[in-house]
Amino acid sequence: MALLLAVLCLALPLTHAAPVVDQPPPSLYNQTTDVGIAVLTAASFNQTLFPPDAEGAAPATGPLIWFVQFYNSWCGHCQRFAPTFKSLANHTLAWTRHLRLAVMDCALRDHAPLCNHYNVQSFPTMHFLPPHTPRDGPPRGEAYVGPHTEAGTYHGILDYVEKTGFPAECAALPPGALDAQWEGVKETQMALVVEAAGEDQGKDVVLSVLGQTPQLAVRRATSVNAALVASLDSGQSANGLWFISKSGEKKKHQFAVKDPKVHDYVAAIFAEDDRLAASQNLPALARTPVPYAQATARPTPAGTTSKDAPAKPHIAAPLRPLNMTDLHSALVYLFSMEINSHSHIAGADLAALHLFTGLLDDLIPFPSPVYNAVQKLRQTLQSTDQTEAASIINLLKETGLDVEHAPLQWANCQGSQSGKRGYPCALWQLFHTLTLRYYEKNRENAEANALAKESGVLRGIFGLVGRFFSCSECRDNFMREANALSSQTEVLSPRNAVLWLWRVHNGVNKRLAGDVTEDDNYPKQQFPPATLCPGCRDADGQWREDEVLQFLRAFYAVHGNAEAQATGS
Repeated sequence: MALLLAVLCLALPLTHAAPVVDQPPPSLYNQTTDVGIAVLTAASFNQTLFPPDAEGAAPATGPLIWFVQFYNSWCGHCQRFAPTFKSLANHTLAWTRHLRLAVMDCALRDHAPLCNHYNVQSFPTMHFLPPHTPRDGPPRGEAYVGPHTEAGTYHGILDYVEKTGFPAECAALPPGALDAQWEGVKETQMALVVEAAGEDQGKDVVLSVLGQTPQLAVRRATSVNAALVASLDSGQSANGLWFISKSGEKKKHQFAVKDPKVHDYVAAIFAEDDRLAASQNLPALARTPVPYAQATARPTPAGTTSKDAPAKPHIAAPLRPLNMTDLHSALVYLFSMEINSHSHIAGADLAALHLFTGLLDDLIPFPSPVYNAVQKLRQTLQSTDQTEAASIINLLKETGLDVEHAPLQWANCQGSQSGKRGYPCALWQLFHTLTLRYYEKNRENAEANALAKESGVLRGIFGLVGRFFSCSECRDNFMREANALSSQTEVLSPRNAVLWLWRVHNGVNKRLAGDVTEDDNYPKQQFPPATLCPGCRDADGQWREDEVLQFLRAFYAVHGNAEAQATGS
């Protein structure tokens, strides 16, 4: 066995890539080209959302709703969601007098304090700020919890508008006949959208025209308002667009199309408002056209290909064995960004962090002062039942690991461009290294259980991902696999733990092959490829797991001087 491992080690390209300091990833959004989206930075966040009041009042949002997406530019789900959010912004451009969309990239270190202030612990997180929200004090507003689709966010926004009662005109008229609906209305004419209960088209119409019809009040009602429907006396379905007056006149608008859309309603209401202005010899309101963007092609979903899109020019870069630089930077990012986003840590979160820190201490030969910092943190977590993220960051700093200012350097996880690979790649490397070091330590221990609640390596990885990994879709996918394993067995040998994680990672690679998140120079493939391990598959292409295990032992071994690797020397 020792001879086989030595041969495998010689067969691998053991040179290490020179570490490269991580550059800020490109933003997923562009202030100039992405119409309808305010791209926030640490410098512009407060100025944009909480502009100073001319009369010296405390800074607060204006008379509108903000819908803010906190995202992370390395998060694969955020990258795939970006075109959806841009399309949502384009769809809702006509609402900008009453509601605006904004984005904040929490991958940037100088953005972290603001993201933490809003308790952002997973990506993407979308947050409503109601009108006149004060800047100071605890964060206000409400998180969006619906599906991450254009339809889901669209309906979620309109549900929030109705719930908060802003603008008031979006609320359905109260029960009562027509003559009871004029209280507080200064106009003598009204455009009334009647729709079935639960429909959102009327809210969209009201938001799109409100403030642009000086001759017309604009309201909506639902067809369950029996008294109102009866007073319309239509002799047909009341649903549709009505023009009514205080004097009692009412007329249902006849659309030229069978199934009128929002823009049909908007055009009809504007035309009626202009007609009323002309009848009084008043000039029609000069309305600025909504600058809708042209539709752009969506990225091809993961695992599929587009017949019309040219194939990506994959230029496969060499895959290199473990480099401690990547593990060091994974640890720096993990604590400075992921752990730091959880202000108060107790209960199951504390237990998960303590177990994972213990595994780092026991299994990874980090150089000092990293090793000393990890060991000190483990001892501190063991002796408390709660702590603060800030206390953890300070403790690490006092023992020589300043995670908030240490540079992020990637060696074998350096992507062909900023925002590719990096932290997710390095975290996978860290997990594989943990399972393999656990295997090496416990090969002769028949009692070792990778799923043991207080010491198992997989249990520690599951706890960290489930409690602290911030890419919501990635976390959910991984934990689905973890929960499936835990439901099947309570005991897993160190060997099978290594192979389980390897199979899961290959499953992720298969699912994400060709995805928008992929680095063209590092195409997702089944690992190890035949170029690195010719003997890892049999003649039928099936994996030979004993050979795979030995390959992984060599690939994730710490070669040479760990201190030199971690410092990039």
